[in-house]
Amino acid sequence: MTDPAMTDPALPARAESEWDVFLSYSRADELWVRKELYPALLSRFVDGRPPRIFLDLSPDGLRPGSNWLSGLAEAVQHSRFFVAVYSARYFASPMCRQELDWSMTVHPARGALLPVLLDSGDQVPFAYSSIHWLSVTTHDWLDRLCATIGLTGRRHRFGLRWGTGVPDTPVEHTLPEQRVELVGWSPGCGEEAVSLDAGPATEWLRGTLNMTTAGGIATFRDLSFSSPGTALHLTARYPGGDPVSGASFTVRGSAPEPAGVRPSVTDALWFFGDSRTVAFLSRGALTVRSAGGQCTRAGEFSDRPRIRARWSRYTAVACWSGRVLVVDLDGRSTAYRLGAGPAVPAALCPAGDLLYAGMWNGRIWALRPGSGEVTEVLRHDAGVQAMAYAGGQLLVVGFDGRATWLSTSGDPVARGTHDLERVVWAAHATPDCVLVVGAAKVHRIGVTGDGLISLPLLTTMTTGALTDGDLAVAYDRAGQGCRFDAELEVRGAFGAPAGARPVETDDSGDLVVTAHRDGSHALLIDHRVVHVNPHGPMAVSPDGARVALAGPGGVDVVEVADLGVPA
Repeated sequence: MTDPAMTDPALPARAESEWDVFLSYSRADELWVRKELYPALLSRFVDGRPPRIFLDLSPDGLRPGSNWLSGLAEAVQHSRFFVAVYSARYFASPMCRQELDWSMTVHPARGALLPVLLDSGDQVPFAYSSIHWLSVTTHDWLDRLCATIGLTGRRHRFGLRWGTGVPDTPVEHTLPEQRVELVGWSPGCGEEAVSLDAGPATEWLRGTLNMTTAGGIATFRDLSFSSPGTALHLTARYPGGDPVSGASFTVRGSAPEPAGVRPSVTDALWFFGDSRTVAFLSRGALTVRSAGGQCTRAGEFSDRPRIRARWSRYTAVACWSGRVLVVDLDGRSTAYRLGAGPAVPAALCPAGDLLYAGMWNGRIWALRPGSGEVTEVLRHDAGVQAMAYAGGQLLVVGFDGRATWLSTSGDPVARGTHDLERVVWAAHATPDCVLVVGAAKVHRIGVTGDGLISLPLLTTMTTGALTDGDLAVAYDRAGQGCRFDAELEVRGAFGAPAGARPVETDDSGDLVVTAHRDGSHALLIDHRVVHVNPHGPMAVSPDGARVALAGPGGVDVVEVADLGVPA
């Protein structure tokens, strides 16, 4: 079996292979590959340098949000050797067999397909039995494999030392920053990829578990545990070195707040577009706090807010009941009721002097801030999951998973429809396209053309997304997230406690605020957690210069530079 990805002449031709070795294995054999085979190969040299080894889940492997199928195909094509870890689980995996079929078109003629057998040889299907394999039951299998690849010597082995420890901590709480040092490192030694796991239950550990050292130190800032346990410990390791474990600690189940931490009375807060004025909800009242600290009561809420929008001098917040409150910088507000009966708002889309509001029931309204004027402009039979205003038209994503371009008068336009997916979290217009984040994919729909590009997100099913900034953000239920731009290029990946959801970002998308199950909020800059507010809500200004923090005594606005954020 062959695949067009392996023979497509449009694929880049390269004078030398990008990878020395491609490791192909079943997920069921991942522990052996990551702890035995991968470190053993990476601990040696090829042509006087560390080998370039493709392991899909390593820091140098596939990136979250990348096109995983074409990425794997290109990595197979541009690898000098292909090492397949044969087992019953390997041949039961359609993806493993696909990788092996790709390799059969590239590597056998030059003796570069090198199977390593974990199980009995009678597990190997006849179609693949013509390629000689190395059994791990043979005492010299590793030396023979390395000799064939051209791996020699042993790299310098640093010791590892924990710079910090883990205190007893509640489940799902972000751990204090953890630092692992390379003992004996000095400038010119090169950096190493350090990985973490937890004993005795590593599957409970969440966050970014692989970091490359900087100055001989690997720093982990987003670790948490998804389940309670006792006598737990973190173990750090790098390829070719001896692992080191930290002191044991306990992860508690449901626990009271730490001493001295009292919850805020503020339910939500966010900045206006001027990056200085803040709106916040507290006990059913919406208040506007000016740049000078003066507070003006702007309106009342009898229901929980669901979505928000900001533009020009205004901010708008819509409740689950369908009530919308539009407020200006001076605290003047106008309330709108969008239809009778159940009317859940799905999207708020500013468009010059108007604000379009799309509802789950398919009704789309145009609100004129300041005047109280509201007009129903159209009804979308499939309902509204998400909506964006771009190029003078509305892109509406219904509950049928279809995106439809409509004029503001409700007429379909020539660009027609696009089939996306059933569950969609957010849509956002940029000058050139509309980004739509779904449960499994991110979709780019051109504004001036009919083009649709859809790429899978390499996380589990997405449970929250923000698309307001230049960089979009998507999270899954395990707390893993990624940031990507309008061209669907992944710009960073990070982790948070399971159940975390993104609630606000600055215009650049470099700063993200996440809300956690315990009520705390965290500020991330790029992929790092740099500040946690244990009391409750936090917001970041559109220009990224300020953070609003809710506490028991009210709302404070501070400069990001004053938070003591590390460079």
